[in-house]
Amino acid sequence: MELATQKPKLNILNLINFSVVSGVFMAFCLLHVPDANAHYHNYHKYHDYHKYHKYDDYYRHHNQSDSNGDIHPWDVQKRKFRDWEGNWQSVYRLAQSGKLDVVFDKKAKEQNKSIDEIKQYYLTGYATNIERISIDGNRITFDNGKNTERCRYKTDGFKILTYESGKHGVRYLFHCNHPYSNAPRVIQFSDHQIKPTRVSHFHLYMGNGSHEDLFSEVSNWPTYYPASFSDEEIIDDMLNH
Repeated sequence: MELATQKPKLNILNLINFSVVSGVFMAFCLLHVPDANAHYHNYHKYHDYHKYHKYDDYYRHHNQSDSNGDIHPWDVQKRKFRDWEGNWQSVYRLAQSGKLDVVFDKKAKEQNKSIDEIKQYYLTGYATNIERISIDGNRITFDNGKNTERCRYKTDGFKILTYESGKHGVRYLFHCNHPYSNAPRVIQFSDHQIKPTRVSHFHLYMGNGSHEDLFSEVSNWPTYYPASFSDEEIIDDMLNH
């Protein structure tokens, strides 16, 4: 005698409920699973940012600057007056007035020296009677507050100097082209750069002898900032220089 087989009856309501629950569960999973691609892109975006900024810092401080003291002759390029064109003011008055004491204090802590020692070093370095300088093309005007002298200068190239510390520096050389001018006969720009670029300040060595005579001057380097800079802007630049 054969056993009769009977197909189970499907309950349509159960199927509907199961489908609804399954759909909700799948939607929940999709919404809460981390997006692996998004994580990948965020990771690389973060590391690319630091990679390029790290390169920018390296390029700025090693390839375009003599501030690290390591210079190769083939990296140094000729420069023209347009890099320093404009009106400039000496910072010597700020050092004398005490406004730069906050800068000297920071440097003293960084170098583990007394603030008086640092201040005297910079007072000697900044000392000058040339309060303002105007550079228009190759014509430079020197203003001591009472009189002005001017001359048109011609380039003498550049010189890489090696200091007692073993570090190197680049000076850009020019001479006064007028025999009767009372402006400095020779000048040497130093601004920590070795390629054509605009700068926020520069050091200017000045003399009435030869360039060779001026190369030995390492303690006095009058420093000039744009005449448009306020005292606060100069101080801020120094604190971040």
